Amino acid sequence: MLYKQPEKPTDRHHTVRVALTAGTTKQIWPEFEKRFGLTVIELYGMTECGCTTLMNPPNAIRVGSIGTPLDFVEADVVDERDRPVPNGERGELVVRPRRPFTMFLGYLNKSEQTVDAWRNLWFHTGDYVTRDADGYYYFVDRKKDVIRRRGENIAPYDVETAINHHPAVFESVVVAVPSLLGEDDVKAFVQLKPGATVEPKALFEFASERLPYFMVPKYIEFLDEIPKTANQKAQRYLLRGRRGGQEYDRDTLGVVLRKP
Repeated sequence: MLYKQPEKPTDRHHTVRVALTAGTTKQIWPEFEKRFGLTVIELYGMTECGCTTLMNPPNAIRVGSIGTPLDFVEADVVDERDRPVPNGERGELVVRPRRPFTMFLGYLNKSEQTVDAWRNLWFHTGDYVTRDADGYYYFVDRKKDVIRRRGENIAPYDVETAINHHPAVFESVVVAVPSLLGEDDVKAFVQLKPGATVEPKALFEFASERLPYFMVPKYIEFLDEIPKTANQKAQRYLLRGRRGGQEYDRDTLGVVLRKP
């Protein structure tokens, strides 16, 4: 939210030297540091894991990464059968403690959910990540939010990042909607900056220039405000079920996708 405010001459008039962040994109990261004159340290955490679980080492920050596991946890990346995947391949992030009482023991009165989350002696975070050869992890998206389209898996985070780079866009949320051909189609809900305008076709074309053809949204709908939870997370479930709004269809507008 701070980054999206209009730039001011006083942006560097503060005593902050380090900002601990979660969810900062690779594109915004260096721009935020330059604008506010501080160092961004990206991390990853969940309440179940003792809050912070992975973090960029302050002396070895890798832009775009959520860091490496802290000393008290062990982490891995696994496939749907809990088999470790090679570096560079997407899989689910799983973690377990190296020290006692550093992670949660289970969900209150939810024994089945606890057993499922801790299957094969790993806690399953529900997040897709990749890992590089140096042991740095990279967030892809929430497993439950991934969109399946024409045999391709699409991370909403990647589509949102591309759309959010348009100068008129304040924020976007991408969800799956039913496709007439089966599986999912991609729909983007877009909130513009105050006073900004953009033609729907131009926004489709902007996305097409930055995304593989199969990731470009089929539909765009503009909202005055993205619905949020109390802790400012987009309420995707409300948007998935939203009906009756004015949506724009990429094909109806005659947008031509770039294909390999």
